Order: sequence, then C-alpha cells, then structure tokens
Amino acid sequence: MKCAYLSRSLLALFAILSSGCATVLTGTDHQLSVNTNVDGAKCKLTNSKGVNWYIKETPGSALVKKGDSPITVTCEKAGYAEARKEVKCHINGVSILNILVGGVIGFGYDIVTGAITSYPDDVDVNLDPTPETQNL
Repeated sequence: MKCAYLSRSLLALFAILSSGCATVLTGTDHQLSVNTNVDGAKCKLTNSKGVNWYIKETPGSALVKKGDSPITVTCEKAGYAEARKEVKCHINGVSILNILVGGVIGFGYDIVTGAITSYPDDVDVNLDPTPETQNL
C-alpha cells in the first residue's frame, strides 16, 4: 500500500513540476529588437489590448509580454513618413513538448500565461523620406 501511495505521489509531483514547461523554460516575456533603415527613429509597440512599449531610438529593443495577438510597431523620425509593421506571433515549440510531458494542465498553463507563443527576435521597419526632404 505504501509503494502505491509513494508512486502516485511522485507521479503527481512530476506532473506539477513539469506543468507550464514553456512558461518555465522560455518565460512570459520576449525581447523584441527593432531595426530601421534610418538610425535614431522612435518606435511604439502596441498589442491588441492597447498595452504599449517604447523604443527611444533605433536600433533598440523592448521587453514585451507574450500573448496571442500581433504587435503593431510604429516608427517615426523627423523628415520621414511614419511607418508601421505588424509582428505576428507563432507557437513556441517548447509548448508542444509540454503536451507530452506536462499534459493538458501544463499546456493550459502555457496558454494562460502567454508562454505558448513567441515573436521573432528582430523586426525591420523601413521609413520613407517625406517629399520635402527628398527635394533637399
């Protein structure tokens, strides 16, 4: 009877420790670097919930929260037209592993925390000169 109790306890402990595998291994934040064809642009990153992150000048990066929605990167600099780029998220491969190891509970935890997704590490945004600066 004690062996059955011990094996069940160890199995439960393993399930708890392995749940949220992507959350534990890759975290719920992502360092997103933004590069522009013109150094020194200011950029704002916005998710679908209206949360904003700012980059004071490019090239630069911001620590964004992972989630299930794209992030819109808006960059501007004097003499250039404002430029926008949508950065889509993709499934974090570690979360797939979690289905095998942590089961439904761990996979669900990764969904709730946003760790199931990830963004590309680098985003390139091109700013076009305004007509006034092109004639100079």
